[in-house]
Amino acid sequence: ESAPYVTVKILQDSDVPVIKLNSITTDGNARLNTGTISGTAEDDDGISNMYIQLVSSEGTLNENNWTPLTVKNDGSWSYEIPKSGNPLTPDGTYTLYFKVVDKENTTFETGKTSETGKTSSPYISDTSGESSKVKNSVSFSVDTTKPKILEVNVSFDGGKNSIGISNNQIFGGKKYSSASFTVKASDTVSK
Repeated sequence: ESAPYVTVKILQDSDVPVIKLNSITTDGNARLNTGTISGTAEDDDGISNMYIQLVSSEGTLNENNWTPLTVKNDGSWSYEIPKSGNPLTPDGTYTLYFKVVDKENTTFETGKTSETGKTSSPYISDTSGESSKVKNSVSFSVDTTKPKILEVNVSFDGGKNSIGISNNQIFGGKKYSSASFTVKASDTVSK
């Protein structure tokens, strides 16, 4: 007599590359004020090729627009946003996509599903750990514009009364032992 069959479910979702971002969070609230995106990538089969694509809020993913990344032996990579001809020249909101080809020649692309309907997207996480893992694209904002200082005030009485200060303001003396400053500034922040 033969043993009964046992149904075993294999979670294919666990056999995908993991990309960890160092300079952007996966919650969609990240602001990038430098021209570098960096992180690490790992896959149990090893990584043959890795690509990145940045798309502005007005654009769409273009299959012919992938930029190859160099993944070092320790899994680290970085991407320097080009300074000319760059889609990130204006401040704004952007979406980050990845494509990874492992050493078994399996391709994983952000937000894609395989022919069988299973997700074949890499996990993307940030430095906050497992809770930050996502399988979709990551959005972030670029804000390179410095805030404009509108007003600077000083108070010598714990904030009850304040006065505007000028470039030639003199501080010191015996009358006041401390001062508090209030700075009013404005900045246009993209959503």
